[in-house]
Amino acid sequence: MQPRIKAILVAAPVLLAACFQAEAPPPAAAPRPGIAASRSSEPLQRVLKLADHPEEQALPKLAAIARNDANPAVREEALYAIADIGSEADTATIAEALRDPDEGVRISAIDILSTMDGETPPALLAASLQDDNARVRLQAVEAFGDIDGSTATLALQQALADPNARIRETAAELLEERNFGRQ
Repeated sequence: MQPRIKAILVAAPVLLAACFQAEAPPPAAAPRPGIAASRSSEPLQRVLKLADHPEEQALPKLAAIARNDANPAVREEALYAIADIGSEADTATIAEALRDPDEGVRISAIDILSTMDGETPPALLAASLQDDNARVRLQAVEAFGDIDGSTATLALQQALADPNARIRETAAELLEERNFGRQ
């Protein structure tokens, strides 16, 4: 298991445990190395058990959490866990998060997509330039600054017409850096 997944799951046991209340409790087990005995509660054990599942078993549960949990922080952590597993099949779950009602979840989805390779992530990010929230649009512009290719350049040019001055300035700076780097 990757260290980030383990850290995420250990850091948010109470929040994530709420998603698994319908499941039967896991059998009692000795505390894992590095986890204090006082943190070996039943909810934590459920979350850690999920972390030990093979990817094909963990991903559907993480996707359900990312889509349905009432707590935005939990939805964000589930998205990062999905990204850490690195399944291209779950790009759709991350893309769905671009329409989440919480701006923090949308910003996290943009952050994740900006680190992914291929042509799909920039195409998905383009829609974020039309978000009602300026913080989300700014995150999308900054993400396009880190992405190479004509899709990213066109997105930055589109951001020059944004109603928010900070977004326009950021887009202009990133385009200038891009053009300066080509000389």
